[in-house]
Amino acid sequence: MGIFDKLFGNSDIKKRPWVQYYTKEEKKIKKCNFYTYFWVFFIGSVFGFIYESILSYFQFGHIINKQELLFGPFMPVYGIGAIVFLYISNKFKSISIIFILTTLFGSIVEYLYSFMQEYLFGVVSWDYSFTSLNINGRIALLYSLGWGFLGIISCKFFMPYIQKFIFNYPKIQFKVTSYILIIFMIFNISITSIALYRKKQRYFNVPPQNILSKIVDKYYPDSKINSIFENQKIVYDKVK
Repeated sequence: MGIFDKLFGNSDIKKRPWVQYYTKEEKKIKKCNFYTYFWVFFIGSVFGFIYESILSYFQFGHIINKQELLFGPFMPVYGIGAIVFLYISNKFKSISIIFILTTLFGSIVEYLYSFMQEYLFGVVSWDYSFTSLNINGRIALLYSLGWGFLGIISCKFFMPYIQKFIFNYPKIQFKVTSYILIIFMIFNISITSIALYRKKQRYFNVPPQNILSKIVDKYYPDSKINSIFENQKIVYDKVK
């Protein structure tokens, strides 16, 4: 038996206690497709909003609205993180490995999300510049460890139940509900992106170039966007 067989082969399971193994029936439940990833993204985005609302209440004594989309209580950064957690939860069972991987990849997701927000729209939803051991204000050790603890809770408790729920949901109703929510989220993300981009353009006195831009300017002026995204910090001068 070669070294790779010893490390990865099914005959040597006892030597790999950190790897997650499943029965044939469990594999059916754990099998992921596009709909699985979408639902995990959707649920994770809502959970992230709830988590941040509770956190802000304990930090500041009141709830700060940290939603990142125009319609609904969604924080996509947590939705993306939840997809990463799903993959890790299906591959590993060791709590220490789950903690390390979710800390690492959660931080990567958070950094890239913040970078893209700033690059595309000239805003950031968080700034850790005044927190110890931060990198460009986008991630900090304290909050990276938070990803790790969330990863353990998600992988060990939430993800198994979410996957069972998706597996047991009636197939026809599941697909119909999924299509409706997918269309809604595509619309939500698209309109939000256009509105934020037009806000940046208005700052630099760029006139609307098409009918869609005119509609967005009419219904989503700066005042309305600011009232919805009260947690966002403007950094237009960095991305002229």
